[in-house]
Amino acid sequence: MGPLRVRSQGRTISLGTPMQARLLALLLCHDGRPVGTDALLASLWEGVPPPTARKTLQVYVHRLRQALGDPARVVHTGDGYAIVLGADEFDVRRFGAAVDQARAARRHGDLAAAAKLFHEALGLWRGDAYAGAPVGSEASRLADLRDTAREESAAVALDLGRPVEAGADLVALAREHPYRETVRALLMLALLRTGRQADALDVYRRARALLVEELGVEPASTLRSLHAAILRGDPRLAGVATAELGELAEPDSRPARPTVAPTPRQLPADTAGFTGRAAELDELDTILRGPGPSVAVVSGIPGVGKTALAVHWGHLNRGRFPDGQLYVDLRGYDDRPPLRPGAVLAVFLRAFGVPADEVPTDQDEAAALYRSSLAERKVLVVLDNAGHLEQVRPLLPGGPDCAALVTSRDQLAGLAVRDGAVRVPLDVLPAGDAAELLRGAIGAGRVAAEPGAAAKLVALCGHLPLALRIAAAQLTEGDIGSYVAALSDDRLTALQVHGDSQAAVRAAFGLSYARRSLLARRLFRLFGVVPGADLTAPAAAALTGATAGEAARLLAELADGHLVEQHRPGRYVAHDLLRVYAAERAGVEEPEPDRRQALDRLADHYLRTVVAATRMVSPQVIRLPDPVGTPAPDFADHAAATDWLEAERANLLALVTHAATHGPYRYAWQFADALRGWLHRRLYVTDSLVASRTALIAARRAGEPIGLAASFNCLATVHWQANHTGLALRYFTEGRVNARAAGWAEGESTALYGRAIIHVLRGAGPVAADDLEQALAINRRNGSARGEAICLNSLAVLHFELGDLHLAAGYAADSVRAYSSASAVGGAVPTANLGEMKHLLGASDAGLRLLADALAAHRAVGNLSAEAAALASLASVHADRGDLARAEALVAAAEELAGDTRYDRLRVDVLNVGGTVDRKLGRLAEADRRHREALARSGRQPYPRAVALIGLARASLAAGDHAAARQHAEAARRVAGPAGYRLLDAFALDVLSKALVATDPPAAVTAREDAAAIYRASGYVWTEAVAPS
Repeated sequence: MGPLRVRSQGRTISLGTPMQARLLALLLCHDGRPVGTDALLASLWEGVPPPTARKTLQVYVHRLRQALGDPARVVHTGDGYAIVLGADEFDVRRFGAAVDQARAARRHGDLAAAAKLFHEALGLWRGDAYAGAPVGSEASRLADLRDTAREESAAVALDLGRPVEAGADLVALAREHPYRETVRALLMLALLRTGRQADALDVYRRARALLVEELGVEPASTLRSLHAAILRGDPRLAGVATAELGELAEPDSRPARPTVAPTPRQLPADTAGFTGRAAELDELDTILRGPGPSVAVVSGIPGVGKTALAVHWGHLNRGRFPDGQLYVDLRGYDDRPPLRPGAVLAVFLRAFGVPADEVPTDQDEAAALYRSSLAERKVLVVLDNAGHLEQVRPLLPGGPDCAALVTSRDQLAGLAVRDGAVRVPLDVLPAGDAAELLRGAIGAGRVAAEPGAAAKLVALCGHLPLALRIAAAQLTEGDIGSYVAALSDDRLTALQVHGDSQAAVRAAFGLSYARRSLLARRLFRLFGVVPGADLTAPAAAALTGATAGEAARLLAELADGHLVEQHRPGRYVAHDLLRVYAAERAGVEEPEPDRRQALDRLADHYLRTVVAATRMVSPQVIRLPDPVGTPAPDFADHAAATDWLEAERANLLALVTHAATHGPYRYAWQFADALRGWLHRRLYVTDSLVASRTALIAARRAGEPIGLAASFNCLATVHWQANHTGLALRYFTEGRVNARAAGWAEGESTALYGRAIIHVLRGAGPVAADDLEQALAINRRNGSARGEAICLNSLAVLHFELGDLHLAAGYAADSVRAYSSASAVGGAVPTANLGEMKHLLGASDAGLRLLADALAAHRAVGNLSAEAAALASLASVHADRGDLARAEALVAAAEELAGDTRYDRLRVDVLNVGGTVDRKLGRLAEADRRHREALARSGRQPYPRAVALIGLARASLAAGDHAAARQHAEAARRVAGPAGYRLLDAFALDVLSKALVATDPPAAVTAREDAAAIYRASGYVWTEAVAPS
């Protein structure tokens, strides 16, 4: 809103001629609705369109579409046009939405949110709407909306106690709109609240003079009443809400109130600067406005703002309960004894005029009289800080127009079962609301001056309202950064107001902790020293030494008291500050040997379980011997094991770090080794790298060769996946040396196998073959059919790349059989390779069936990288067979899986296949782009580099650029020849023969004959190919 401007991806788009900009403005004025051609012509040419206007308009539309970069942005709709806009692309829509949200927040009493939203809405304005464009009344309409929002924003600022801020804009508004009496009234109130009473009265004098002299009317009643209230010094002026200014009429002008029974107004003062909670306020509106007596229970952790929410809702809804609002702090969690229902009933009955000597001493009788007294009344009862059901039930009203609002740290589930209560769980504030609370408490200027420190303060307070308000109280002087430093050292000590025992986070937590059973308190303490984020019942059982059933009951008890929360079914977390408190209690109450034993039990539980899970999902991976001790749990199927690994991934990685730092060190490399294959398959490269490096640190500290071997193999696997072949080769070599020193034969074969893969990637085929033969011999010597199958598959890939398709297919088939004889999962990888080899050898139908089988198997076990590779292979085969539509879809699916991973070789392979498909579809520029990206990503890996160069040569040849085709083909030969990639050399010769036909026919014939000879020797029958995975 301002001069018309279009931005895309951070840059301003030129709209061309002024007429094109005017056309866009006219379309935007209708916000996506069709605009008739006649209306556009009249507006564009200001009522006098030339004879050629309709054709010129079509030209303007075409050019506007080009400028916007999307023909679908301006659509033809019958006899006219419309602009197509996304939900958040048009600032007028964003302004309207923000104003609507601000008004809703104001209606719900969330003034801080309203102020923020009005500020955001008004911040969208850059000047007069559509400045310079002939858009008629639309600019005036938007200006009116803006000024109304300015007025409402100032009113909200006044209600928030910010009269200086409100007055600044009100002065300008009064100057711009001298007849707006509401603006004058707000300005008077702002001046009065900044101590400028004389100026406030002068505003009224000048407004009245203007109205009388120019319009012949007196000011409206609101303005007159405010003026009179200032003159008589009405005490209500200090706190009256801007929406209630009309109630400031002189006392003698009001009708006499009839004599009535006492009407209790017991709600405490509303929380200054109440922030957020719009959803919870709406939920309470729904619950407590239903037919019949309604009950809501607001529950949550200590300090989350339960009382503030209940009291705030009560103030917002006082008008619905004209017969009174009752309030009591039941002291359920307090240093003082809890209040008994009988004592509360006596207080409530006296509030309705029942003489003290007529209040029954029997609790049941008092409760009956209480319900009778409220039966015909509209009363709100707020029962704050309830400790248990027995405190609450006698105090619930029975009248159909009454409502009860209960707050408690317990869930009070019985109220839902027997009394129809609806629970409203209260969580910590969202980040934005927490930041707004801090701004309101210490001032927006201070937060703006130290935004980083303020954000860290909000995080250290865990978005907990009590902690944020205590922090704000401590920040009466000094900078935020210094307080954050103190808070980082000892959060619970820093989060207390000295001299006020109630204003302390530690004290609030302690009251809840003390109410739990001995065993529940112990579990809570130990939770504080657990490295991971959450606990399940089996993990809690291991931690405490209890049974799973007992642990589940203890977790339920802690959850009932909101010391932990069940954030997902069966998984429990504790708020950050509660974890700090739990660790503090563990340090005081749990001896250090007991804490260590508990953590060792937990680590043993996790290690046995992760080994069982990864054996289910990655059985083909060679790993350390299983840990001794209690048998590992069984998983029903692959899906159950995968779900457990996903749910526990963060906890398992946290245990790696904890073990490397605190010991026992062996857990670090045992966890990293157990997770290696699964993390690799799921493409969690960063997690793999962190776990491997941490495990290596632990192994070096322990000086254990087997730990070093496992850690080096893990680290090498990560660098292989990330295409860091030099580091991968180094680490696999270190792994082999340490595995041999430890006598771990399977670890040595794993390292040799890994080294061979890296040699293959680097084009050192003979060296790779030697390593693979050594690894194969070790596996056969140890009777490891699974290890044998892995080596055979790698030999298949190696000989494929060296151009012997028959030998490669034989190894692949042997690998599939070896997997089958070992009853091991993993045969899908050689099956996919065999499928592509079959295709290249001429048995394309059989190859497709094998690839489809492999793809289904990869999907069944969640092997994302292998799935992407199989999709790319299928795309290549379908492209060869001429089914380009299917090939294109398969490439897209492969890209989606491979695109977010750092597994560069996989991405390069998919790019090369995609380039081939693009070329065959005639998209030569896109083919060229893909192959160039593949070339850039292939680094020093000769095989994918040669494939990319051949792809560029073929694309250039298709484009008719024979010189470029020759250049790329010769470059491919320089890569493929030294590495021994005979089939790739033949592909390059094939392109070269076509590129040389016109300029050097003899050389073309020689190249073609050389390529044909290699094809015959390799068994290759198709015209093009890309390597298998």
